[in-house]
Amino acid sequence: MMTDVFLNSDLGLVETQIWSMIEKGVSSFRAPFHYLTVATIAQDKPELRTVILRDADKQKREISFHTDARSPKVAQLKNSNTISLLFYDSENRIQLRCSGQAILHYKDARAELAWKKSRLSSQLCYTNLLPSGADLTAPELIDLSRTDVSEDELEKAYANFLVVTSKINEIDWLFLHHKGHRRARFDYIKNCFQWKQV
Repeated sequence: MMTDVFLNSDLGLVETQIWSMIEKGVSSFRAPFHYLTVATIAQDKPELRTVILRDADKQKREISFHTDARSPKVAQLKNSNTISLLFYDSENRIQLRCSGQAILHYKDARAELAWKKSRLSSQLCYTNLLPSGADLTAPELIDLSRTDVSEDELEKAYANFLVVTSKINEIDWLFLHHKGHRRARFDYIKNCFQWKQV
């Protein structure tokens, strides 16, 4: 059982279970880590938003999500590629704070593969005329159930599509449990797994 692993004192096993939960978040929309909060650095304040986890690779220490290439978060990441990711499992009371460096994939092999793997309804999200956050007089409503979509429309949508891959340098893990709370930091730069005070 997952909580049994987290009650274990072996941080190697804990780290393996953490990545297993993250990877499960890619394949199941019901998984606790399917949605994550992303923080970037704006000019005058940090910016937060919720995104969908699209890919995770423990061996490469990478976590990816998709976004509109015209969005403010992309401009912020071009200015500073420092990124923080927050996962929370409310049922098991597990919080992950991940930090690292963002790599932007735009019209490259990684983006093309992600686009081809995306459902049509997801691709239609990128057909909006104006960039994310633009002022509108009324909402631009896009029918995501459409199936009569031209290649020209999809080509224009792909021009707005971008994959953000986060190279994870550190994970701060918190597990709240009635038998005693636990917290640890997994520092991949220093190659150090360390228990921390809650």
